[in-house]
Amino acid sequence: MKSKKESTVLDEGKIRDKWLFLFVYPILALLAVHFGNDNALLKLLGMPSYYTDILFALVCVYGCGCYIKWISSWIYKRLGHDKNLTRALKYHLVLGLLVPALFVVCAEWIYLTVLGIRISASSIFYLELPLTILLCLLINMTYLFMYFRAKTPKTWEKEIQKRSFAAKEGHHTINIPMSEVAYFIKRNKFTFLITKKGGDYLYDQPFKTIWKDLPAPDFFQLNRQIISSRESIVQCTKTKTRRLKIKLSPSTDEAVYVAKVNATKFLKWLDNS
Repeated sequence: MKSKKESTVLDEGKIRDKWLFLFVYPILALLAVHFGNDNALLKLLGMPSYYTDILFALVCVYGCGCYIKWISSWIYKRLGHDKNLTRALKYHLVLGLLVPALFVVCAEWIYLTVLGIRISASSIFYLELPLTILLCLLINMTYLFMYFRAKTPKTWEKEIQKRSFAAKEGHHTINIPMSEVAYFIKRNKFTFLITKKGGDYLYDQPFKTIWKDLPAPDFFQLNRQIISSRESIVQCTKTKTRRLKIKLSPSTDEAVYVAKVNATKFLKWLDNS
């Protein structure tokens, strides 16, 4: 079970919403001011109320944005967005949609009262309110998507993972399915792909590039020379120096070790935990 600290790290690390505050919200505020306004831009620029309208719109949009961000985080921590999707949607509807819409209506009522404009003479109910509900709905759906995306990264990663590797054998290029890969090994500054049947092919790519194309649950970088698949690990033995000696299939010419600093991580990975 994840601790609150780990959950917070997950939220802050994977919910990247700065683009909303930097680009989307200012545009929404300007659209809210100009939407349904028949006056020309030059005329609006000469009206003091135009600038107070922009300021009011920014306050409402950013206020709703900050609130929806907070309530989305609260819903995620309380329910999650995968196993309790229906309940999460209900919370978003009530707390993430109706509450900020009510806030905007109340705020605009106060704003219009200060300006001396009657509610009956304004477009608050047939223009601003529907527009506010629409915008809040879009923001809620955006956060719902981002949290769902952060909660299930493996599902999305599988869509972009490579299914095969184009390795070289002499002058020929061989297409090797990922399911047949035993491990990648470095020899004399070159990288080779070894298949489960013992095939030995040149695949001269840096380990950083190779690692991005591999599913982490099925592969592990044993050391600087080898990235191995789970199925190719036959045996691991603790040594007196607390390193792990690894026996691979197909076997290697030299002994393979996992450093003691990575031993615990490797054993957890091997145990699927």
